[in-house]
Amino acid sequence: MRTEINVSGLSLGFVHVKGGEFFMGSNFSRSDRWPMVRVGLSDFHMAECPVTQALFTKVMGLNRSHFRGDLLPVTHVSHEDAVNFCARLSELVPDRTFRLPTEAEWEWAAAAGRGHRYAGSDDLDEVAWHLGNSGARLQPVGLKKPNALGIYDMSGNVWEWCSDIYRNKYASRPWPLTHTLNNPSGQITSGNNRVLRGGCYLFDAEVCAVKTRSRRPPAGYAGYVGFRLVMDV
Repeated sequence: MRTEINVSGLSLGFVHVKGGEFFMGSNFSRSDRWPMVRVGLSDFHMAECPVTQALFTKVMGLNRSHFRGDLLPVTHVSHEDAVNFCARLSELVPDRTFRLPTEAEWEWAAAAGRGHRYAGSDDLDEVAWHLGNSGARLQPVGLKKPNALGIYDMSGNVWEWCSDIYRNKYASRPWPLTHTLNNPSGQITSGNNRVLRGGCYLFDAEVCAVKTRSRRPPAGYAGYVGFRLVMDV
């Protein structure tokens, strides 16, 4: 089910993502994807595309992106900028609340229950702008094939902020796989960085995989970092 909102003449589509349980992470990795945990999620709506420069400028009245274009993802936005955008948009659109996705929501929506290495395919070129095909430039949203839910650009183009505070493991200890973490928010008591997901136009295939994680300080920004929205059901 698709929902479209309108902000001063600009439209933004959302896809209904049905909740469920899945295994997040991997027990075969020594990286920050370990340990595998069972996660349960409620329904939510995920934006079809990252926030564009046109929408960000319309809502916030500024645009610091290096590559400019209305249909390009907004970049040079800190985590704090993204949170402020969500708050402002929630004020502008009656009866709707917008926020950043949790890391678990992001991975669940990107994988779409298909088990592909990338968001929508095992062939990265089908679904993503990355180092091998972007020409080292940001690309307009929605040009590549969407995943099974109809969501675009979850692999490649821009890294996407999640709401979670980053830690180098999903849990402080291995959880039994029979135990379910319900709607984990990642809001632990301490941490200097926030989670990034998805890879970007300047990185190679491995970094654009669904399970790859990265991080930045919440006040930091870069020309390859943007964000997408969740709208609560």
